[in-house]
Amino acid sequence: MRLRRLFALVTALVLLTAFTVQTNAHEGEDHGTAANAVSIPALPRAEASSKLFELVATASSEGLTIYLDRSATNDPVSNAQIAVETPQGSIAAQPSGDGTYRLAAPWTQKPGHYDLIATVMADGAADVLTFTLDIPAANGASANASRSLSDSTFASRLKDRISSGSL
Repeated sequence: MRLRRLFALVTALVLLTAFTVQTNAHEGEDHGTAANAVSIPALPRAEASSKLFELVATASSEGLTIYLDRSATNDPVSNAQIAVETPQGSIAAQPSGDGTYRLAAPWTQKPGHYDLIATVMADGAADVLTFTLDIPAANGASANASRSLSDSTFASRLKDRISSGSL
């Protein structure tokens, strides 16, 4: 009987030790090339909060999308009326089916610093939230991609070679 207990104890210790042994890394193994990181630029965004509401606005090519939550519970507010003072005047945000609000904002296509004011009314409560939206200038990759082929140096050199017959 003692021998069985001793055997069970030794077996348990061996198993516990086997699962806690660390393996050391070593040189000489090639695991292939590292995957390239994909970089997706984030949409320009702004946020504001008060005792009643938290607002996050994102700018995209479709316009301005507004996410509105209650500050105390972080629950989305889907029955609000939101009016935003923009560079084009006061615009009412329209509710979407997914709990967000959208408004047309063609001015977000131009880089700049935009100070905005949102007036929010929901469930008998009203609040004014101010926020700043920064639209960055297009970076080099985006600017090059939007440039037409006829403006590029490659295209002009190709045109010259074709017209001179040295292609």
